[in-house]
Amino acid sequence: MYVEGRFPFRLPSRPRWDRWVVERHARQVSAVAGSDAAIVCLCHPSLWPIAARLRPRWLVYYPYDNFSKEDGWSEALALDEQSVLDRADLVVVPTAPIANRLNGVSERRVRVLPNGVDYETVAGAQASPCPAVLASIPRPRIAYTGVLNRKLDFVLVEAIAKHRPDWHWVFVGPQLGRPPRNAPPMGRHAAQEEAWRRCESFPNVHMVGELPVAQVHAGLHHMDVNVICNRSDEGWWEDAYPLKFHEYLAAGKPVVSTRVASIAHFAGVAEFVVGVDAWIDGLTRAIARGGVGTATERRAVARANDWDARVDTLESWLKGLIAMPERRVFAQEEACSSLQ
Repeated sequence: MYVEGRFPFRLPSRPRWDRWVVERHARQVSAVAGSDAAIVCLCHPSLWPIAARLRPRWLVYYPYDNFSKEDGWSEALALDEQSVLDRADLVVVPTAPIANRLNGVSERRVRVLPNGVDYETVAGAQASPCPAVLASIPRPRIAYTGVLNRKLDFVLVEAIAKHRPDWHWVFVGPQLGRPPRNAPPMGRHAAQEEAWRRCESFPNVHMVGELPVAQVHAGLHHMDVNVICNRSDEGWWEDAYPLKFHEYLAAGKPVVSTRVASIAHFAGVAEFVVGVDAWIDGLTRAIARGGVGTATERRAVARANDWDARVDTLESWLKGLIAMPERRVFAQEEACSSLQ
């Protein structure tokens, strides 16, 4: 197995250095995969230069988010993504909105494969004790698990935390994309970043950081509500498929979420709300009466969305792919936009 290190790092502004870094990574990946890589799965267009130099028999593109809505999206990345789409034998995405965007620029039909859950692992954690770092937090506990970044609506969290100081918010996961403490918030994210900083000082908002996966799964069973408090404005988050959603359902606890298009059809087992007042009402119902659906119904939906079924689907697509003639679209002197 080859895991790319932090150095040497790419510098697109220095083409010769950048080309050397790309070729170095490609050589190291080739040493692990073999000189004639069969299938390369690319998850971000920034990795296209490396994939191009591997010259695989078949190329699979799996963009896990709508990258075109991210702050760092650029013309160079757009060109690299178009190169990927022009050469990809299979394009797989987690949501319909991402598929709709790519279907407009890809010659091949984009397939949708939603995220799933390792049901037995998450549901089986019910017998585990509450991790010590979470057990000390008073109840009721409202939990979010996953990366803390700009997709979260901390303006919303701040308003609710102030209105109901007896409710305790628990954030489990790393903080990524948060500006340094002394840096002034800027741009369209300023209000969210300022609210994020204020929330960190609230006695009923607990940022516990990363925990081992087993403790995260165990913790879900010891919360009163598990939430997806994403922002409701325009951004890459509106086209995402929250990986945590089916994990929440597998734990059986009430789920309250921002209205996210990819999971909105699960309204029978989760409550989807917009706005502070609706969130307060939804959380009140979840805490007092168990929320939308029953624990049994939530677990049944999670079981139906187990990763095993997702893997079977992907495997059938890959088998169909390799049964077709190889296209061999990679030229010996492949040129990539980011290296020109």
